[in-house]
Amino acid sequence: MNARVLASIGALALLGCEPGMAFVGVVRSAPPCNGARPAGDAAPVSGARVVYTCRGARDDKTLLGTSDGSGHVLFSGLGLMADACFIEVTREGYEPRTYHVRDVCAVPGPTQWGGSQCSAVNVSVGLVPAGHREPAP
Repeated sequence: MNARVLASIGALALLGCEPGMAFVGVVRSAPPCNGARPAGDAAPVSGARVVYTCRGARDDKTLLGTSDGSGHVLFSGLGLMADACFIEVTREGYEPRTYHVRDVCAVPGPTQWGGSQCSAVNVSVGLVPAGHREPAP
């Protein structure tokens, strides 16, 4: 995990009782299903929006960030991410991607704050150009 993110989590922990959370991600273009580009030729995607979403009585959405020119997104803040919530990655011209927090959680939340929470997410996203279907795993 990125050293800056670990330092951010540590600094947030020193601020008080509220636990800290972090998101580290990289967004790259995935090859279209017709294999027009080799898989190793994944270019960074800048301008992709990464949103933390909890669906329920009210749809809570928090913008975690927008990918930079190298495709990276970094976020740190107070609180934990619920495992039942989602990370959504969108960019015009690409198919959106959605991940359950529980599937991309790198560091579970402290047990004293209850189960089913995450304090750090680390995800590598492959966005497929719009109009192309992602190959089945």
